[in-house]
Amino acid sequence: MYYVQNSHVAIISRELFHKTQEELAQRMNREPNSTKTATTATGKYSRYALSNVMICAECGSRYKRVTWTSRGKKRVVWRCISRLDYGKRYCKSSLTVDEDALHAAIVRAVNRFNEQDEATYLALMRATIGEAIGLNGGTDEIDLLRRKIDGLNRKMVSIINESVESGEGIESHEAEFKELSDTIELLQGRIKKLEEALLSDQENDSRILQLQQIIADRSTRKMEYDDTIVHQMIECVKVYPDGRLDIIFGGGYLIEEKLDNAS
Repeated sequence: MYYVQNSHVAIISRELFHKTQEELAQRMNREPNSTKTATTATGKYSRYALSNVMICAECGSRYKRVTWTSRGKKRVVWRCISRLDYGKRYCKSSLTVDEDALHAAIVRAVNRFNEQDEATYLALMRATIGEAIGLNGGTDEIDLLRRKIDGLNRKMVSIINESVESGEGIESHEAEFKELSDTIELLQGRIKKLEEALLSDQENDSRILQLQQIIADRSTRKMEYDDTIVHQMIECVKVYPDGRLDIIFGGGYLIEEKLDNAS
């Protein structure tokens, strides 16, 4: 056997190859931001709903619930996991979030969502609670899916307008257009199945009554934090170093809130 060098034209340049090897070596020696940030089987079903959705806007790590004790007094806060594991090495300015202030901000966001777009709020609540209690999706889920399709269509129109104004051409957004159109097609397929189910399935009266009771009960406790609402309705809570929160509900509906006494 013989080892032959430079016998054919390289696929990439030798300089690029060596730079790539150097970068790989550096990454092998670099500690990860955190070994605990990935979603695991247990993390996905954490005891605290916010553990599944709370994200540091600076480094992308998850937040973790921590109990601090000082002079015999306990204080419950949420901290970026990367900051807990490695200090300021990777995440320099993430926020320590007091749990009471966090819960208050989420309650305000839920109530604002209800006030600003009650129809979408109720449709999302019915769809998510209905799924949780085993009720097949009906007209409320269909309405929610149609709203999502309308939003995606508006996004496509916006991209076209921006392309025309910038003069860069629609072709440069071909991949984005395909992703949007594929998503719309999937949503339309789900709508078709739901409409067929409505024609063929009989409603489960006991579960509908259960659904109505849950929604009525929630409306009487508007100022109370409820972990089940986070489980059922909130997809992401992004925490910024200045105390701002982006609270994203199902369907992409975003409410911006500010933490009280952020530190």
